[in-house]
Amino acid sequence: GKCAIFFSEKKEWRIVELSDTEMETVDLEKQKVMAHALASDLKDDTAPPRVGWERPPEEMGYVAVEDFRSAMKKGGNDAESSKLIQLLRGTVSGEEVVFRSPGKTTLEAEWEKLAHPGMGAEATWSSAVEISQDRLMNKLGLPQCKVIETAHPYETAEHSFTKTVSIETDGPIEVHFGKECRTYDHRTTLCVYGGGLSKALVGVGARVHVKVPTGREEAHGTIFGRAEGGRWKVRVDRDEAEICGCFKEWVDSSDNGRDRYCMSCVAEEQKKCTVIYSDGKTVGSEIAGFRFDTSDPLVPFAVSGFNAKGPAQTAGVMVGWFLDLGALLQEEQFIELDAPELGPVPTSMTEVANNIENFQKRLDMLLSLTDVALTFVNGLDFQLLPQCRVKYEETVGSEISGLSTKGGVITIDGFSKTAGPAQQSGARVGWQLNLPETLQLEMNQGKWSDLSQDEIIQDPSKLLELSGLMLVFEPSSFEPEEFFKGSGQGQEVWKRFQMPINTAQFVFTTDGDRGGWFFDADPKRRYGFLAVVTPGGAAAPSEEKVTALMDSWGDKATRAIGKRSKISVEPEDWDEARLRALCARHGWEFEWMTEDGERRRRIEGAQRARKVAQKCTKDEGAWWRLSSVTAALGGAMTTQKKEQKKIMQQQAPEEPEKEDPKAKAKDAKGKKTLSRWQCNAMQGSKKDLIGLQRSAVNAFLGFYVCFMMFYVCFM
Repeated sequence: GKCAIFFSEKKEWRIVELSDTEMETVDLEKQKVMAHALASDLKDDTAPPRVGWERPPEEMGYVAVEDFRSAMKKGGNDAESSKLIQLLRGTVSGEEVVFRSPGKTTLEAEWEKLAHPGMGAEATWSSAVEISQDRLMNKLGLPQCKVIETAHPYETAEHSFTKTVSIETDGPIEVHFGKECRTYDHRTTLCVYGGGLSKALVGVGARVHVKVPTGREEAHGTIFGRAEGGRWKVRVDRDEAEICGCFKEWVDSSDNGRDRYCMSCVAEEQKKCTVIYSDGKTVGSEIAGFRFDTSDPLVPFAVSGFNAKGPAQTAGVMVGWFLDLGALLQEEQFIELDAPELGPVPTSMTEVANNIENFQKRLDMLLSLTDVALTFVNGLDFQLLPQCRVKYEETVGSEISGLSTKGGVITIDGFSKTAGPAQQSGARVGWQLNLPETLQLEMNQGKWSDLSQDEIIQDPSKLLELSGLMLVFEPSSFEPEEFFKGSGQGQEVWKRFQMPINTAQFVFTTDGDRGGWFFDADPKRRYGFLAVVTPGGAAAPSEEKVTALMDSWGDKATRAIGKRSKISVEPEDWDEARLRALCARHGWEFEWMTEDGERRRRIEGAQRARKVAQKCTKDEGAWWRLSSVTAALGGAMTTQKKEQKKIMQQQAPEEPEKEDPKAKAKDAKGKKTLSRWQCNAMQGSKKDLIGLQRSAVNAFLGFYVCFMMFYVCFM
């Protein structure tokens, strides 16, 4: 296992991986170091430090120099790549690499110094890792394969994630699992789904439902092209574009005889961030201005450029990101802008569109404000509609290899090797042709060669010879189908399977293992999964290649990502520092057990139990048992000695005292209580002893019930 070893000459602690038999035979100086820390300066402190451990540069992540340079070029920072490479350069096994953290500095620290940060340090490193992984798969002859995995081991906290993988193939796909795949128990599962509607299938011709980040504005449209930053351009349906003011004037005006239409940009993964300008820093100190687009009524204002580095770029905002007007119209500093030429403060997009000139003046004044929060988005969020419209300039048969009819429904049987407009829009084998809507499209009029609807249904192959058409396809089912569900361990669980479609959705969920890791900390029980998705059928790669990829993935591909978590060393015994760390991790309150604290907790617990019981049950028998347990748990153990002492005092003879006039009122108030104790004393000590014994038994039973409830809930 992992061992912490002290090197006296260097006054340094190191964590290495060793077995029990290797401790006395191997050269510790040559062992691979997982982390290191300086020894304490205190004379008598011989224990390893709990914090302050640092990983070596190769554990923090590294990529090849060319991969990092390609990622910088992809993000638009090619001019500054040489500077960063010089600062982060290193060598691993004779290969020139770029470290994420070479020791004296980090990628994030140096990125802050760049004049034009571009897409950010995190996004650039992720791109370099992806390029490095693609290079590894190309080297092994698996260019079309995809790898999906969890962290190894996965985190001991409740979480889940969903990842969609699409393989460019006309046939089925296969999913292979690594031999180490394992989860702690059945509460941690992996499910693989296929079919339905997925954003990973989006393309030109796909129908989408678009909604703005803040507000009620929404519309339907058709994707017609790509935009910068990996976004999609959407043409908003003309009959659904509820526009007014300057936007309506622009659409209604002529463009050399061509009709105009509204459009917007959507993102497969929407990124939204709120940036606060404070401490005297104005918006204009970073942002040069906002570009206005009359053709986009949903998000008409976007960042046009930057003057200098600031909080927006640090958060990942780039040129072309949209300003969330809905959030801006609620910003107090923006509302309080006052000038004679501004007019009334707009409260909706309609008021903005009807007086766009005054609103642009407000945006110009916004640049001089401080103590203001602005919200930016990279694109609008969208949902796929169960339909895509495919336009064929060539013949339909140039892409679709076959159509069949069953029950009056025409279905796609297969595609040719050429990826055409139907596949780009998201249509797949099994999708159905909406023939009535296709026949009604205006652009299809006069292009059917005198074919009737009945003739097309009887022989759909006649469609393959036509060209210049727009066909409307819809999926046969909107809900995804489950192809795999696995948990635990064993080859019989994590076995290879095939899917008839080329897109798979992986859904991993865990409850954090309910604290079981606390008693069984073996990380192999929480390995998670490693899956390789490959083409199936005749295009499937050999099993040897897939196995070689899995064997080398951890050492080469995963190492590029690196490990960012902090290391702490804890002793096996539970001292105060370790207890406090455990409480801080789970949000528990730490307190030493004292008489006052224990009494307070028992009283509060009894009160909560009574309230719950009163609300949840009317069963008198059940309430009596709960009342006995809580009463015994809350009071028996703390009042036992007091009751015995009071009984003995009541039985002992008391000397007469002179009556004090000032204490007369006080005696009157306590008269009822004194009489009660006198009655109890007259009943005899035997009866009191039996009652105390019952209370002690009830207290023990209450404690046992609480312990079993805790064990069931958390173990």
